[in-house]
Amino acid sequence: MNRLLSTFGFTRPPFSKDISPSEMFQTDQFQEAMLGLKAAIEGRTSAVVTGDSGSGKTCLIRALEQDLPQGRYRLHYTANATVNRRDFYRQISIGMGLEAHSSFAALYSTVLLNFEKDSKPWLSLILVGLPDLRETLRRNLLASLAARIPIRLQLSPLDAEQVKLYVRHRMNAAGCRHDIFSDDALLLMSKATGGILRRVDVLGDHCLAIAMKTKAGVIDATVVQKALQSCGEAL
Repeated sequence: MNRLLSTFGFTRPPFSKDISPSEMFQTDQFQEAMLGLKAAIEGRTSAVVTGDSGSGKTCLIRALEQDLPQGRYRLHYTANATVNRRDFYRQISIGMGLEAHSSFAALYSTVLLNFEKDSKPWLSLILVGLPDLRETLRRNLLASLAARIPIRLQLSPLDAEQVKLYVRHRMNAAGCRHDIFSDDALLLMSKATGGILRRVDVLGDHCLAIAMKTKAGVIDATVVQKALQSCGEAL
């Protein structure tokens, strides 16, 4: 790691997940999503955010948490990636100080949406998931639930120009003051990753490792091709 930093003049790994919200790359789409979520919270309503795995959903929630006024809101994050359904519902209930319910639809419809005082809801719920979450919410069982979520946000992959800006932003945030990735390398990275942020990070790390081993001063398309081979199924 120290060799990588010294080779390229980094102060830290450029494609690390450990990045503060204030240094995140913010596209117009990201900023619009932030405004939408803040409007949901301030209006005490609910929202759903969908996007491919690695598209920046977690980064969006982290940025939202930092941006909210401290002491005014209490944000409770519940992940459903490694727990079963019942434990997930229990986590929500515990986080909100409520009793556990047998189903999410029951929890949301009978408690969260009706947990009101003077006709004003006390809670906002933000659902975050993969694109198929939208289809899940369209099912008959959850149709009434979906109708009560007014704000729908979608995080789409970056286009080629945004990938170029993203990579250079991450390099600059890591202390690099010159362009290491050539334009043809960045174009190939965009095509190979589909503009998914996590994939760009993985491929970028592999590119830097290969460039360091081969002592390449510039990462061009040839280096990216080698990195793609070394990535294997990581993309």
